[in-house]
Amino acid sequence: MVSKKILYALAIVTILVVAAGMFMMQKPSEQIGESTTTVTRSFTSTVTETPQVLSKSGAYELVGTSRAIRLSDPTQLEKIGVDVAVGPEDVAVDSQGRLYGGMVDGKIIRFQPDGSSPEVLADTKGRPLGLHFDADGNLIIADAIVGLLSMAPDGTLTVLSTEADDLPFKFTDDVDIAENGLIYFSDASYKHTITNLTAAGMDQPAGRLMVYDPETKTTTVLLEDLYFANGVAVSPDQSFVVVAESVAFRATRYWLTGPREGESEIFIDKLIEMPDGISSNGRDGFWMALYTYHRGTWLGLDTEGNIVHYIQLPFSTTFPLPGSYAPVTSVQEHDGVLYLGSTEAKGLARVPIPPDDLRQ
Repeated sequence: MVSKKILYALAIVTILVVAAGMFMMQKPSEQIGESTTTVTRSFTSTVTETPQVLSKSGAYELVGTSRAIRLSDPTQLEKIGVDVAVGPEDVAVDSQGRLYGGMVDGKIIRFQPDGSSPEVLADTKGRPLGLHFDADGNLIIADAIVGLLSMAPDGTLTVLSTEADDLPFKFTDDVDIAENGLIYFSDASYKHTITNLTAAGMDQPAGRLMVYDPETKTTTVLLEDLYFANGVAVSPDQSFVVVAESVAFRATRYWLTGPREGESEIFIDKLIEMPDGISSNGRDGFWMALYTYHRGTWLGLDTEGNIVHYIQLPFSTTFPLPGSYAPVTSVQEHDGVLYLGSTEAKGLARVPIPPDDLRQ
């Protein structure tokens, strides 16, 4: 039997090849939809074989022509639940600092703030991906198989939404919640499920960005024909929401307020790796995970899509280096710490926030 890791690797390679060909054929100024405009926010990088250390600060160092920020002190990366948690694609932190992850087997597991005492709170019977707490302490779950769910503090699960515009979700992916309680989430494909990841990546555009209103219990499509709609994050000032289009190597901004309300534009594009989970840092920007199988990688972005941090962990290969954790599929900030999730790694991880003096 082919292992799940090999299947994932084959799927990602296929997606990358197809997406690269699609992206090369696309003109830089091409518009996607009538209300979409292009904003130039691109990212390229080169990595030298023997990168020069330009500066150090805390647990990190700025290196090479890529100006990547690398973890210089691997002991600063802490792994949590490696014996009980596999594939926590996203990490959520509640008001008491407890940690939550959704696993490959459908279980929602909670850890105490120090990473101890894992307990299974629920089993979605699907594949929980994106997680986010609402104001009432319910954990909102984007489950790739079941749909948009809510888990009460006692572990009770409620299905919130499974379709929009009479089109069922096939690959519910990520979720974020605005201050007004509206729930923004993505469906990576309305054609294929997570069990056929290669087809889901190749048969694009088929992604959607949607919003669920808990008051009216209705789901509205905001954007469609996205190229594998993945990570979702509401901006710190609540004026827009960003959605990653993984196989187009970009992210799109949808305006929620202001003179351009209801319009969309490219937020960042020409990424060297596929964007995955996105989260607001709650102040002045976002964290964006880049799917890199051999090395945990993510970006810090400002609210205009400019890169302010480009972070790499040590290589994670057949013989992983100390401090490695890959692939990183989500990054969540909480109380001065970054919590990392992964679709395949054992356990979740946390590292200090990179210092401002190592910004790009």
